[in-house]
Amino acid sequence: MKLLILAPQNFYPPTDGGKAAVFFPLIHLAKKIEVGAFFFYDGEHSQNTDEILKQNGIHTYPFAYATKDSFWKVIKNIFEMEPFKMKKYYDDRVYSEMKKIVRDFKPDCVLCHHAHMAQYAIKIKHDFGIPIILREHNIEYSLVEQYSKISRNVFQKIISFWQYHKTRKYEQKIWKQFDSIWFMSQYDMAVARKAGDNTYCVIHEGMREKHILNGAIKKEPYSLIFTGNLNIIQNRESIAWFVRYVWPMVRKLENRSKLYLYGGGEENLFKALKKTRNELENAGIIFKGFVDDIDREIIKYEIFISPTVIGGGVRMKVLNAMSLGMSIVCTKIDEQGIDSAKNGEHFLVALDAKEFAQDVLTLMNDESRRNAIGMNARSLMNDSYTWDKFENDTVGLLQSVISDLKK
Repeated sequence: MKLLILAPQNFYPPTDGGKAAVFFPLIHLAKKIEVGAFFFYDGEHSQNTDEILKQNGIHTYPFAYATKDSFWKVIKNIFEMEPFKMKKYYDDRVYSEMKKIVRDFKPDCVLCHHAHMAQYAIKIKHDFGIPIILREHNIEYSLVEQYSKISRNVFQKIISFWQYHKTRKYEQKIWKQFDSIWFMSQYDMAVARKAGDNTYCVIHEGMREKHILNGAIKKEPYSLIFTGNLNIIQNRESIAWFVRYVWPMVRKLENRSKLYLYGGGEENLFKALKKTRNELENAGIIFKGFVDDIDREIIKYEIFISPTVIGGGVRMKVLNAMSLGMSIVCTKIDEQGIDSAKNGEHFLVALDAKEFAQDVLTLMNDESRRNAIGMNARSLMNDSYTWDKFENDTVGLLQSVISDLKK
């Protein structure tokens, strides 16, 4: 069996959840079937990417293509039918090259990551009769809607609300043209089903069992950690919300507390908060930037926070923190993406800023509760989120989609 992957960005190195959710499944699928990967890059592709993928038996098809946003492109899109975030990824020149790849690689199926690449997959199905699958990491129109609600800029709020309506109409339309759509959580699949029937399913990605002994590490007292590239709007808006509304309450009741931020892009947070680095550091917020081995950093601290205010699908960083046995405080958005996890058993779920602060303070002052939640989280990951299960489920579903088309 041959599978061609379409991805909207270079996913190596897997420095954020979006990239990790393409890279690691790809590596594991390549153990079972022959895989090719088409992906865009814009100044971040290197020979190392091809080498790593080829070492894992993956055929690589990188394509130089700029997908950066611009103010004038957004304004122009007001008068266009397709939503901006989707339209900017399509180009006839790209599809011309993609057809050559399909003829050369001869895939039995095409798996498209994100709705952004859907137009290419749909054209491939039309021109070559190949079954196509959409891997939805999020429901995109839900993300746009969430941003329109929390935006503090009136102009951005109006534009994003208009984009939400266009994205919803577009995304629900393309779902009908795929042979199967794979979601990352039961919650997202339930939302999609409200738009109409299709061949929907949920596939959980695996988390490798961690060999870092979290319990053997002496953690810094009263410490929190947040991980996320702050160049990404979901991460930036989420931690900005936490710093504005939650952190002052935590510091007021426990002034020894410190918050460590990993992932880089902090200049964007300074702009969003209208604060300087010194001002934030004086408030106990410490910027650590990007590191090669984030796992060894995470386990130094007592509490992992995921204050997601824009999001869908699954927070891969939350799954990773659970696999490390961390005690976690998160939001409802994080919880709804992780099937079988329970509030109070595997993490604490806060419904508002006050509750988030209370949950953080509770875990700070209760070591046994922290340890119990961390152990429960790690057990869940080791039992339910395995790569063996992912590989077997995915290959079985691919075979089913291919055979259905031949009937």
